[in-house]
Amino acid sequence: MCQMSQERKGYPMRMVTKTCAVLLVLGLAAAAHAAGLRVQLHPQTGDWTAFAAGDELVGIGGGEAEWIRNGQVLARVNDPLGLVGSNYDPNQPLFLADAEGNRVVAFVPGMEVFVTNEPPAIVHFKQGYARGGARRTSNMTYHNGPVLLANKTEAIFWGSSWPTYTGDIITGLDSFFGGFGASNYAGITTQYYEISGTTRLYIGAGSTYYGHAIDGTTAPSSALSTSQVIAEACSVVGNNPDPNTLYLVYTDTTAGNVNYCAYHTWGSCGSKPIQVAYMPNITGVAGCDPGNLYGVGGSQGMRALANVTAHELEETITDPRGSAWYDRQGAEIGDKCAWLFAGAVTLSNGTVWQLQEEWSNAASGCAQGQ
Repeated sequence: MCQMSQERKGYPMRMVTKTCAVLLVLGLAAAAHAAGLRVQLHPQTGDWTAFAAGDELVGIGGGEAEWIRNGQVLARVNDPLGLVGSNYDPNQPLFLADAEGNRVVAFVPGMEVFVTNEPPAIVHFKQGYARGGARRTSNMTYHNGPVLLANKTEAIFWGSSWPTYTGDIITGLDSFFGGFGASNYAGITTQYYEISGTTRLYIGAGSTYYGHAIDGTTAPSSALSTSQVIAEACSVVGNNPDPNTLYLVYTDTTAGNVNYCAYHTWGSCGSKPIQVAYMPNITGVAGCDPGNLYGVGGSQGMRALANVTAHELEETITDPRGSAWYDRQGAEIGDKCAWLFAGAVTLSNGTVWQLQEEWSNAASGCAQGQ
């Protein structure tokens, strides 16, 4: 079995991606078994899982567990945190990831699998990263989960510099969110739906912006874990989130040496579901700078954030909890067209932006409007 680095021990899911994506939640009931704990797996309804209900993890000590299916050992998995052992918490969901932090869509013999307790993150890769921005030709398919039929947004600016900030990032993003709803660009999402009973409920083109909040406390100086982003958003909204809202957390600090520009994820504030996005400072980060191909206004940092914000927003609308729309490789609406541009985008409030294309099943390709 491979060994996790100290960084991965401290934050197992830092580099979780959508490329090999499946979410498993472990059951709450457990019983003593042989050398360790036996935990039954219960894949969530609508997850893009190839795992079977009734699969089990059995702790065997030494930082390992066995993955059991139909009474047979399917694989031995790494459990460096003892989550299927001495640190098992029946109230805490667990997740499985491969050695790179990708969630696992199907077991492949020889694959290194790890148990982690960090919520999943769907990252927006930097330009040039091997698996980021590749144009894919297959349409997305529906996986029975919810979408945001009438989406809302709220920006949270976290960091000690935001209260006295005089640049254009806050005002620029306010303008972006204010013009997103009812725009032709937002209309790309209206072809996608969720199913209630036998009825298809289609996403609307409208979008409500609740404005922004500023948290002037010091933000972490390195990449945020998904649990940190969720905790920050829950704190700002008083643990009472709107279940149809995406809360985007913009830090004044960078993510450091990572291969992504932003990510979105989901979790809960107590028993109340929440969708969040981590939006680190990407001013001057070359792999996250789309350039200025069409001469649109604004600072480099604001323009770069607007582009990755569009990516995370449309992905959350169409796949808010990882169980709705993506293709057979796990790529969401923004992943399939990342870093592809076709022209300046005018939003409903008349503002003009350089925003990436998004995937249109109707066109079987990338588009900037419906």
